Amino acid sequence: MIFYSIHKIIRTVVSPTLKQAKLSMLLLLLVVSFQSFSQIKFVGGILENNENWTSDTTYVVFQDLVIPDGVLLSIHEGVLVKVNYGMGIIADSGTIRVSGNELDSVRFIPNHSNPGQMWKWEGIVIKNANAENENYIRYAQIIDAETAIKLEDSRNVTIENCNITNCQNLGINVINSSSWSWVRLQLEPGGLKTPSLLSISLANVLRVF
Repeated sequence: MIFYSIHKIIRTVVSPTLKQAKLSMLLLLLVVSFQSFSQIKFVGGILENNENWTSDTTYVVFQDLVIPDGVLLSIHEGVLVKVNYGMGIIADSGTIRVSGNELDSVRFIPNHSNPGQMWKWEGIVIKNANAENENYIRYAQIIDAETAIKLEDSRNVTIENCNITNCQNLGINVINSSSWSWVRLQLEPGGLKTPSLLSISLANVLRVF
């Protein structure tokens, strides 16, 4: 009924050639709008299977997303992740691999509903990671988190080429973790805290304020 009404209006106002062009453009805009809406995926709770997140979808974390033992979450270049107030991504014995690249990073931001909001999301937590399953975050922008990345009781974690800004508490907090490394990071003042640290590898730091 909507398409018929629009078609009728155009038919009575413009020439046949312009009528066809305008109708085609209108239909194209409607299709694009529908596709954009369909490319938002709400995620949360405990992941039961391995998942691959790709750039054709915006992911909204509406409740804590937990990656348990034996499950892998792979986030590829160009992905936008929006996180609701107080929520975060928690790899608890599971594996998270964020694979941005130099041309197209992965972005983690709060899911603000209007420009005036200033609340933070929880951040990314990696805990109980073992040496056999490598966790890494590469070429990511992590913005407006309480603590952007927290490592707890973990091994074999790499944080590389990341830009961490506007955190409420810390950029990176490392607790009782070993064999982890951070390479070429950009952090704000006071952005790194490493209590109870067993070993640390530092290399090619671009800028640590």
